[in-house]
Amino acid sequence: MVLTRVRDRAAPGGLGRDEAGRQACATANGNAAVRDVRAAARQRQCTAMPSNLHPQHLNNPALAPLLPGGLSRGLAKGAGLPRRYSACLVLMAVSVTIFLLHTVLLSDARNFGQVPLLGRTIQSWSEDVDEEALSAEQAESLANQRRLLADEMLGYAYGRHGDNVSSLADLVPEQGGTPRRSVVLTTWRSGSTFVGDVLNSHPASWYHYEPLLDLDIVQVRGPPLADRAQFTLKQLLNCNYTGLDHYLEYGKKHVFLFTHNRRLWLQCEAHPNLCWRPEFLSAMCKLFPVQNMKVVRLRVSLAEKLLKDKSLPNVRILLLVRDPRGTMQSRRHRDWCPGNPDCDDPALLCADLANDYYAAVKLSRKYPDR
Repeated sequence: MVLTRVRDRAAPGGLGRDEAGRQACATANGNAAVRDVRAAARQRQCTAMPSNLHPQHLNNPALAPLLPGGLSRGLAKGAGLPRRYSACLVLMAVSVTIFLLHTVLLSDARNFGQVPLLGRTIQSWSEDVDEEALSAEQAESLANQRRLLADEMLGYAYGRHGDNVSSLADLVPEQGGTPRRSVVLTTWRSGSTFVGDVLNSHPASWYHYEPLLDLDIVQVRGPPLADRAQFTLKQLLNCNYTGLDHYLEYGKKHVFLFTHNRRLWLQCEAHPNLCWRPEFLSAMCKLFPVQNMKVVRLRVSLAEKLLKDKSLPNVRILLLVRDPRGTMQSRRHRDWCPGNPDCDDPALLCADLANDYYAAVKLSRKYPDR
């Protein structure tokens, strides 16, 4: 087209058409030579890549997911270009990808130490700690909790229930007082979590959430588990966490055993190394004037041992019952229930409800007001 336009014009500078055509051809040939030189230079730069790295290898569709979206599309478009342009595009894509990956890795390395790993820290608790430092940490934690409880109980009307209580000290085990103790006995999916949370809403409440959870999906109706279950409940109601190694080990792997006790879990978040130590748990528990417990694995007849115990003079037991049809319907939607007879057999549930009722009637007559 260039030659055509030149030939159709008047010859510049008074030259004849033949002479003008010869000059135009020379100019076009010169420009073509310059383009060839530049193209050769670019070819040399692109072919400097390693001999084992070629566009036909890197244009493999399997590589596309590893590259950023824009670069992947660029490779696809470059597949139809001459080889020297495709090679340059692939080399540029690989270089940019390596740079981005390097940047991300460095960023992750810098931020790794800033990621909160509370749950992992607590579950990785170790006995290899500085006992002296822990003692100081425990003393500080207990002092803070004492101040919080004193503030929460300001203005509380002591003695309004007819008992011989005139101050917070009369209810605090640490000071020789007798706390108010309540035990909710029920079974799975009976509304006990809601009732427990209501009791736990009292700011001076220490909540023992399902202390027999480590027994798995079973109902304790008698030997061989009865003695172990009764011992665990008595120890916890007396704020004595010694001898409960299995319970504490289970709690390390299933932290929801403690998270329902909000006052305790706040301390666990602030002091992970103290959270599972029996001496710390016992001391912290003894600061609280209200002790609440929810139990879904112990039948009512076995609770009489708690009522007889002289170390628990004021423990009160509440039997919580739900329509068994609603209970069974709710259980079917829990992955831990099906396949466990004590949970998914309606005959056993109904038998437990009947036995609990008769036991409750008997105990209420024998231990009135409790």
